Formats: sequence, C-alpha cells, structure tokens
Amino acid sequence: MITARSTPNIALIKYWGNRHEEFRLCAGESTSMTLDGPYVDVSVDYADRFNVSSNTKEMNAESKKRFQKTIELIQAYLATIDNIDLSRISIDIESHIPPSIGLASSAAVFSGLSKAIAGLVEIPLSDEQISVMARLGSGSAARSIFGGYSAIANEENMFIDGSKGWQIADEHHWTLHDIIIVPSTKEKKVGSTEGHANAATSRHFLQRLQDIKEYRQQDCINAILRKDFEKLQRVAEEDCMNMHLCMQTQTP
Repeated sequence: MITARSTPNIALIKYWGNRHEEFRLCAGESTSMTLDGPYVDVSVDYADRFNVSSNTKEMNAESKKRFQKTIELIQAYLATIDNIDLSRISIDIESHIPPSIGLASSAAVFSGLSKAIAGLVEIPLSDEQISVMARLGSGSAARSIFGGYSAIANEENMFIDGSKGWQIADEHHWTLHDIIIVPSTKEKKVGSTEGHANAATSRHFLQRLQDIKEYRQQDCINAILRKDFEKLQRVAEEDCMNMHLCMQTQTP
C-alpha cells in the first residue's frame, strides 16, 4: 500500500472552462499558491476488485464512477510510458477538507491519488507527468502536485498531456498566508465540473482567455517572482472579478 498526502491550492489566475471536457484540458492557463493545510491522505493498493472509500465509508455509485473514469484515463496515459494495469485497485481517502464548498477538495484528492499511484506503479515519473495524471481527475489538481507557487501551461494540441503543471517557485520563496473562513458546509448548488462545461456560453469567456494569454498570466508570475504583493493582489482581483463576470453570464 502506498499513501500520499496532498493539500488544496488557491488560484490567483483562475482555471475556468475546458477545451476538452473528457481530458479536462484547460481552456486558459492558470496560477496558484499551494496551501500547507487542510490535507487529504490517499492510500492505494492492488486488490481483487476496484473500490473507493472515503473516511472509512464506501463511496456511492455516482461518486465512484468519477474515480473509475479517472483511473481509466490515467491508465491510458501511463500506457504511453509503460504497460500498467490499474483496473483492480483499492482507493482509500481520509479527508480533512469539507467537500463541495469551494475549498478545492477535489484538487487535493486527485493530486494525492496521482502521487500515490506514481508510488504504486514504481516507474520513474516526473512531477510534470504526475500533474497530467492529477488533471485527468480535476483540472486544478495539476497545480497541487507542487508546493509553493505553480501554474498550468497549455500546449497547442488536444492530446491527453496537452495541459501540464509546473512550479514557479517553491514554498520557501515567499511566505503568504491565506485566511479560510467557512460560514457553511452546505454543498454548492452547481459543481465545478458543470460550471466548466458551460463556461464558453458566456459572451465574456473568449476575451478573458485572451487577456490571460496576452498579459495577465505573465503579470501574475512576475509578481510572484519579484515578491510584489501590490501587483499580485491587483492582478488576482482583476482575474477573480473577470471570472465571476463569466459565471454570471453563462447559460444556464
């Protein structure tokens, strides 16, 4: 059995919308800060059948289906590297993050899952390759593979590895604190997967992608590297407001 620990990341340039829904290829590039808590521990092992449990309880059929699909995609990706069979594994999740309230619990879970699988299969995999595996379960999970500050870069293709995570600077580069307040643990009415699928229906969506590509992503990276908090907060706030404008004008 292999166990891996992972944590959420807080986006500074937001990931919103896909150019390939099944592979979760991000429509635009994004940047984030990985937190040091709360955390998720994910354990994987070979088993007689495929099974997923969370906090000692077996997952319901609908939730299990997402994990099964993710494992199938991870196996397809790993098949380009080696002959790996993941059809019969057990996944045990111990989460200390309230689910579905906007704390990026899925980013922590699927990054932890990918780290654990990387240890289980015992083949040399780079952090970049593990980030591809994580992204197949949750787009933003690609960034939680790395500590400190990370980003998702897009390549000009629709292949399974067409969006990859990379580290801008490690956790020792610049200490920032994120204050998390949880007024309610009630689940979101609209999940991120559904939101991403409808993102392109907003008339502001393409302009946002263009702004990220032309200046906003690089401005954010430069602010991190130079430890320029004033610039970072301006860029992050601009992008946050821009993303919410897209959300408010999506259909439905």
